[in-house]
Amino acid sequence: MFEFTKAEQNKFFEYYNAENRQQILPHKRVYNYLENNLHAFNYYGETYTAQETIDNKAGNCISLAILTTAYAKLANIKFAYSEVTTAPVYFKESNFQLTSNHVRTKLYDPTFIEVDKMVYFYKPGIIVDYFPSRNNWSNGIATYEKFISMYYRNLAAKALLEHDLNTAGWLALESLKFAPKSLSSINLLAVIYRNLDLYDLSEKVYLHGLKYSKDNLNLLTNYQLLLVKQNKTKAAEQLQTKIDNATDPSPFRWLTLADEHYNNQKYFGAIKYYKKVIEIAPYLHYGYAGTAKSLFALDKKGASKKFMEIALEKTHEAKQEKLYKAKLAILQKY
Repeated sequence: MFEFTKAEQNKFFEYYNAENRQQILPHKRVYNYLENNLHAFNYYGETYTAQETIDNKAGNCISLAILTTAYAKLANIKFAYSEVTTAPVYFKESNFQLTSNHVRTKLYDPTFIEVDKMVYFYKPGIIVDYFPSRNNWSNGIATYEKFISMYYRNLAAKALLEHDLNTAGWLALESLKFAPKSLSSINLLAVIYRNLDLYDLSEKVYLHGLKYSKDNLNLLTNYQLLLVKQNKTKAAEQLQTKIDNATDPSPFRWLTLADEHYNNQKYFGAIKYYKKVIEIAPYLHYGYAGTAKSLFALDKKGASKKFMEIALEKTHEAKQEKLYKAKLAILQKY
């Protein structure tokens, strides 16, 4: 994952060890090298190794983190990862709907010296990321092992989309070797078993995951899909009650569920889940905007306008603000 060709290593060391850059802090030099070489970078959804990322001048956030890690290893700079949940980005391929999580890397300042008996909540360093947003939900620090697990999980998801279920299964198991309690990897393995028509195994995996987190919406909703596929209507209905009463703390998982109901024209259900988003994260605009469009679909224009006004107040992104203003202008006519 982290290996470079000899030519790329030499190129990096030539820059990093240049006499005219020795006054620049080491972790800043690594950051500057990345920035200088990624100005034409194409941020799209492929998961690459470090050298593949350089060769293709492209890659997703995992690829960027792998690349950053590889250079940090060459320079002997300490690093860490943080996992961030963003608003759902949907990929619909081959009858699958995927949502993406986000990871970023922090390069620590090697010249920083801790003072005895001082507690540090944050140590100085530089965060390497792209498209930073204020509408993120931090999941905290991700361990090195968890990061490796994410890499294999991404490859497993790609193999699943390509209907290479055998490869997908082995990659999912490899992911679980590094993070045995990863709910995302557990969920993915269960989905793979379901698509292999190994329903008993799929159910066992879902139940195993729910032991770690009984309110995880990804596990609950996908488990419900499995029950529906087997025509276990009563069990699926009972699971719906658990879904509605779940205390999943991520607003974005509720947002995914709400959007799914909206897209299936189940507007009352969508409103119920958009309100969950608002309860958990009242400062985010998504729940208000989703409620507004659902009310509009139900021909409740006045109520829709009120929620759209709140969504406009809550957004801090120019593109989103422009969109909400346009929708509000339409609603003003009613």
